[in-house]
Amino acid sequence: MNRAIISMENLDKILNHILVRVAEARKTDSDKKVVIQLFGGEPFQAVNKEVNRRIFEFARTHKFYVSATSNGIEIDEHLDLLATYHGYMSTVGITLDGDRASHDGIRRYKKGAANFDRIVKNINILLKLNIPVLVGMNICRQNFDKIEGFLDACDENGWSNHPKVTIDFGRVDDRKYETSEEGRKAVVLMEAELLEALLRLNALRPFPKNIQFAFLKTTLKLCQQRAD
Repeated sequence: MNRAIISMENLDKILNHILVRVAEARKTDSDKKVVIQLFGGEPFQAVNKEVNRRIFEFARTHKFYVSATSNGIEIDEHLDLLATYHGYMSTVGITLDGDRASHDGIRRYKKGAANFDRIVKNINILLKLNIPVLVGMNICRQNFDKIEGFLDACDENGWSNHPKVTIDFGRVDDRKYETSEEGRKAVVLMEAELLEALLRLNALRPFPKNIQFAFLKTTLKLCQQRAD
C-alpha cells in the first residue's frame, strides 16, 4: 500500500473537481451548504499539516466548511491552523474506548504510549475554539461495562449537555464479515439488544440531552413509532 502524502498537484485537481460539482449542484440549490469531509487513516497527523492548510484556505476562500473524523491524538499539532480557520470547521468526530483505563488498555500510540488524557485535552481545545465536537464510543460485548466510565468522563469535562458537543453511541460491527460467526457472536451486539441495554441504563442513570444513538437502522422505525 502506498502511504505517500498526496501531492499538491493532485490535491489541487481534487479541489478543482469539488468546485465543478458544487457549481452543478447549485444550479438547482443556490444556497447549498458545502462540507468537505476529512477522514482516513488520520487526517490530523503532523505530516498532513501543509495539505490541511491548503484545504482550510480553499474552504475559507469559497465559504465552504470542513468536517473531520479523527483519533484526536495529534490535533494539538494543528492548533495554529484550527485557531485561524475555526470558523470554517463544521465538526470533528473523535472516539474514546470507555474510561481512561479501558481506553489506554485498548488503544496504543507510538511505542505503547497512553493517549486518553491527550485526546481529552484536544477535545477541550477544540471546544475553546468554538468548534463542534462529536465525542463517540463504539460499543461491543467486551466494553459495554465501560459505558458508565465514558459518561463519567463526559460529566467531568463538561461535555454532558454542552451546546457544542454531541455524545454518540455507535456499535462495533463486522460489516465485511472478516471474522468467524463465533467471533462475531462474541463481540457484536445486535441493535435491538444494545438499545434495550442502553434503555435499562438510562432508567438508572438518565442520559444527557445531547446524546445520540448512531446504530439505529433496523430498529429506527420502531423507535419512531414509539416516539409518536
